[in-house]
Amino acid sequence: MHRLSAMAVAATLTLSGCSVVGGSTITTGEDGVRTYTVDHGMGCRAGPDAADPNTVLRGTLVSDPSRAVDSVWLATAAGDVHVVWPDVWIFSFGSSGVSVVDKDGYAIAVEGDEVVLQDHRFGEAGGTEPDPYIASGRIGTNCYPRR
Repeated sequence: MHRLSAMAVAATLTLSGCSVVGGSTITTGEDGVRTYTVDHGMGCRAGPDAADPNTVLRGTLVSDPSRAVDSVWLATAAGDVHVVWPDVWIFSFGSSGVSVVDKDGYAIAVEGDEVVLQDHRFGEAGGTEPDPYIASGRIGTNCYPRR
């Protein structure tokens, strides 16, 4: 008999167009943007120092609406990082690239802006298409928790 480790159980389970990672549902929209379900019942841990390179992921917001998956990602000095975004963000593609607003219509970023993910835990994900980084926790002044 084989035993599954807790890590294996928390691994991605694919379910016809969506998946579950660590209790959060991840979906890919028709626009190729992958999002996770924000868990409003949870809080965020205290934000790390934004200058600490060990906990901060900085990248330039880039898009390609012709991509079927991960049409919006971060370009970093180390390479492209595939990201699953909060489902309360709205992505709009236009002639000058992507623009992102939150559910209340407040601007988050536009193509070419630096995006800072403050709660990044290096080693949590590879940042590749099969192992994307989940943009959760404290982003800017807001909290986007996931299970």
